[in-house]
Amino acid sequence: SSLNFGSVLGVVVLFGVSVNNTIMLWEESLGRFRRHGSRLPSGSVKRIQAARSAAYRGGRDRLRPILITVLTSVLALVPMALSPSGAAQRSMAAALLGGLLMSTALSLVCAPLVFARTLSRLKSVELMP
Repeated sequence: SSLNFGSVLGVVVLFGVSVNNTIMLWEESLGRFRRHGSRLPSGSVKRIQAARSAAYRGGRDRLRPILITVLTSVLALVPMALSPSGAAQRSMAAALLGGLLMSTALSLVCAPLVFARTLSRLKSVELMP
């Protein structure tokens, strides 16, 4: 299959869902870090450990809502992807299915790693919204 309007629309929707999942992870991790590690001296081992703990626990706490959201989306898209009519809907569903599975895996595995590194290097967390 080729790149058409349906698949482009699917990719646009995919970016929105992926960014939303990552924002949920970031907010949870940042909130945990503000409560437990933001007052520690910058660069200290305890601050780095607090940042890692906040990022990983934030990912663990948001795991169920993210997986439920993705699962309901995938279950809704499977009939569209298998439908014999509507090439645009099929290509959109195929783009969304593949992208959702891949972006969810990446955001649940890679995002906490990036968040831990970022949180440990922040100078001030209180200034962030």
